[in-house]
Amino acid sequence: MARNPRLQSRPATIFNLNNCCMKKQCFHLIALLLSVLAYGQKKIVVLGSSTAAGSGASPADSSWVNRLKSSFNRNTNDGVDTTIVNLAIGGYTSYHIMPTDFPVPPGRPAPNVTQNITKAISLLPNVIIINMPSNDIGNGYTMKEQMDNLRLLFQQAMSHGIRCFIGTTQPRNFADAAQRQMQRELVDSITNNFASYAINFWDDLVSNDGQNRIRDDVNWGDGVHINNAGHRHLFERTAAKSLLTASAPLPLRLSGFKVREENKRVQLSWATAEEEPGSFFEIERSADGLSFVRLDGMPAKGYQPSSYQWTDPRPLEGKSFYRLKLVSAGRINYSGIVGLSIAARPLLIQRLYHQGGELCLEISSLQEGQVSIDILSSTGALLLRRSFGSGPQAAMVRLSLPPLATGNYFARISSRNGATDIRPFFLSR
Repeated sequence: MARNPRLQSRPATIFNLNNCCMKKQCFHLIALLLSVLAYGQKKIVVLGSSTAAGSGASPADSSWVNRLKSSFNRNTNDGVDTTIVNLAIGGYTSYHIMPTDFPVPPGRPAPNVTQNITKAISLLPNVIIINMPSNDIGNGYTMKEQMDNLRLLFQQAMSHGIRCFIGTTQPRNFADAAQRQMQRELVDSITNNFASYAINFWDDLVSNDGQNRIRDDVNWGDGVHINNAGHRHLFERTAAKSLLTASAPLPLRLSGFKVREENKRVQLSWATAEEEPGSFFEIERSADGLSFVRLDGMPAKGYQPSSYQWTDPRPLEGKSFYRLKLVSAGRINYSGIVGLSIAARPLLIQRLYHQGGELCLEISSLQEGQVSIDILSSTGALLLRRSFGSGPQAAMVRLSLPPLATGNYFARISSRNGATDIRPFFLSR
C-alpha cells in the first residue's frame, strides 16, 4: 500500500525538532556552567576588633564592612554575589584571633575558638581580611609581638590557599606620644612585610600636625573610633585592592642552601632569588635522610634577593640531614637535602625538664669521672652546684631546686678534663 507523503515526512520533522531542542538545552546548560564558573558566589571573612565590627558607624550599613558587602551585591538579580562573614569583636587584640592551638604566652589572652583564624579558615573563604587598628599597643604589647602574630595569621591563611589582606594600624589619640609613634611605625612594618596584601588604613585618617592622632573630621568623638566618613575611607581603600581578582604572587625561590659545622653547632645559610610577602621557611632535620622533623620556623623578609642564617645549637651526633620547607601563598616546596657529620661530644645534656619540684637532666659522657652541675641565673650568677660520678653511658640526674622565682635559668655541666655543655630552661612556679 502506498504511504501518505505527509506521514512519511512527519517522523523526519519530529526528529529534527527534537534535535533542535536538544541543541538548545545543551547550549543553555553550557552557558549556565560557564556562568557558574565565572561568577560563582565568593566568600570573604573579616577578623578584627571594634572598627571592623562597626563601631562609630550609624546606621550599621555605613560601616566599612557593610559598605563592602553592599558594593559586591548591588548589581545582582538575587541580591547575593559575595558573602561576607564578619567575625570581628570589639576589644579584640591579635592574640584573640590566633590559631586554636597557639601556645599562649603568660599574661596574654587565649584565642577565641569561635572567632579566630582557625574558624575563619574552616569556613572555606576566598579571602580573609584582618583589621587590628590599635588594641595591641593599647594593651601594652610590643610591636614585635603584633608583627609576629600578624605574620603567623597571614601564613595560616595563605598556606590554605586563601588570600589574606592585612589592614595597617590606625591612628588613635593615646595620651602617650610614644604609643602614637609605635602605631605609625607599625604602618611601615605591615606595609613592608605584606606589600600588595597590606591595606593602608592610616593615611586617610591621620592628622596632618605630625602628632599621629585621628583627624577631627573622621573622629567619632572618643579618640579611638571613626565616624561614617572614616568608615567610607576604609571601605574605599579595601575595595581598591580588587580582593577577589588580585594577581597571583611570585613564587618563593632559593638561589642557594649551605650547611657547615661551627664550634659543635650547625650553621645553615640560604638565599632567595624571588620572594613574596608572607612567605616563610621551616627548618627540618633527619637522622636518616628520610624522616624529617621540624626544628624551627622563620618568616621571609618579603623582598629579593635576601639572605638568611639559622643555627642548630644541638645537632645530632654522627650523620645529620637538613632541608628547608618553603611555604608561599598556599604552595609548599622543599630545598635539596644537605648532609653533615658531627663528631660525638665528650659531655652532653641530652634532655632537660622540670618535674615535681626537681630538675631532671639526662647526661651522656664519653669518659668516667666527676661531673659538676651548676644552676645559673639569667645573668650568670651561680645558684646551685652539685657533682656526680659519670660513666660512658647516659645517666639521669635529678636535682632538688631551692625556691626560685619564675624566669629563665641555665644548667651547665663540666668535667675535670675541660668538657662542658650548657642549656637554658624556663622555670614556672
